[in-house]
Amino acid sequence: MVGTAYSKSLTATGDSPITWRIDSGDLPNGLTLEENTGCISGMPTVAGSFNFTVKAENSAGDDTKALSINISSASSGHDGGDSPTPDPEVPITPIATTSNAISFGSLTAGYTTPPIQTVTVKNTGDQSVTLTQPTSEHYVIGALSHNRLNKDETVTFTIQPKPGLVAGSYNESLSIAGTHGASASIALSFTVTEAPVTEAPVTEVPVTEVPVTVAYRGHIQNIGDYPLDGSWVNSPEPIGTVGQSKRIEGFEIRLEDTVPAGMELRYNVHVENKGWLYDENNCTDWPKDGTYAGTRGESLRIEAVKLVLTDKDGQPYPGYSVYYRGHIQNVGDLPTESATWYTDGEKLGTVGSALRLEALLVRWSKMRPI
Repeated sequence: MVGTAYSKSLTATGDSPITWRIDSGDLPNGLTLEENTGCISGMPTVAGSFNFTVKAENSAGDDTKALSINISSASSGHDGGDSPTPDPEVPITPIATTSNAISFGSLTAGYTTPPIQTVTVKNTGDQSVTLTQPTSEHYVIGALSHNRLNKDETVTFTIQPKPGLVAGSYNESLSIAGTHGASASIALSFTVTEAPVTEAPVTEVPVTEVPVTVAYRGHIQNIGDYPLDGSWVNSPEPIGTVGQSKRIEGFEIRLEDTVPAGMELRYNVHVENKGWLYDENNCTDWPKDGTYAGTRGESLRIEAVKLVLTDKDGQPYPGYSVYYRGHIQNVGDLPTESATWYTDGEKLGTVGSALRLEALLVRWSKMRPI
């Protein structure tokens, strides 16, 4: 009643301390909410119906409740002591996890995904709670074994870093939330380091070999198909650019001159965001003899290549070898020694370092008996 002292304490289930505040709406004029006790008290000065929402919060989370207080006028003859309707109870249901932090350590780019970690969540409150499936940008979060938890029940899910993350630190807080203000978090950490740029074993071209012409053409960043007239570039000229910061996105290679019966030139490419386009260790399905390898129109760089000379069954062709060199972003010519070449399936370029292949030079030779 207007002009009559009012006092009413709100209650909530959950661990102390619990703090209170008005989340929306307004208390009657003259009344205040005590933050630490949840007591609404004071002397109402205006009659009317007042609707508001109160929020209770503790370390486990928060929850809200819609309430109303009706204040009668002094002339109505009612006693004081108008109460919030309904009598509020704002439950906060605590949940707990088996671990507050999970570290997946540090691995080098191109890593094998580290082992899966399993997390258990327990309802430590007094009422059931329904959890929401947690999500993450850099981690694969397995499905909750179930999402409704009664008191003292548990639920499990798995966590694992996503494959193929580039070099960097992946620290984030994984939130687990549910109804009745249930919430918990787990600090996740994982570091990916740069793969060292190392030169694969290289082979000097023996003076006993007879070079044979190789023809190729490709798709170059900001240029398109090269050569522009659809012709082919013949070795010893390279395909691509040097000093222009342009990526090779794809290419096709074929053998010129007289090719021995059954000989095939096969090639594989490692492409940004895709990896090796074909089985790295089995060349039988690699593109061959003028088939295009790579991408067009996706703005994806080739990062590494492998080439082999085989017979029709994909076995090494005896008496012949294929040799290749390239120009790599931020590295320069590989191999660094001008007289050396990669040969017969060795990797030219980088994997896990996000560096583009900018130029490629290929030759093949017949071994002449000494």
